Amino acid sequence: MTEVHEVLKFNVLNEVQQTLFIDRHSKESGLTICRDLKGNTLKRYLDTRHYLSTLNTLREDEPDQGILKKTPLPNALSTYRNLLTKKRYLSATTTRQSISGEAAK
Repeated sequence: MTEVHEVLKFNVLNEVQQTLFIDRHSKESGLTICRDLKGNTLKRYLDTRHYLSTLNTLREDEPDQGILKKTPLPNALSTYRNLLTKKRYLSATTTRQSISGEAAK
């Protein structure tokens, strides 16, 4: 019951709000620690949608952790999750996963 009360203190961000949130907190969200395929650091406003899409894919799927260890993505995902918690936000993806996980039980 305590967990329910704690979750009620959080706001849910839709995809547009998440994009703006990442742009606003580009360093804290992990955006700037990632690089594109050419080795360039990701830039806010330009690469945010791709970054968010990648994070959503990592959260929704079960990627090969061996391959991911060679990239900054696990660290970026952890950084983003911590920022969401710190600012008391949930992403729409997280909310859908929680609901579908509860339905599966």
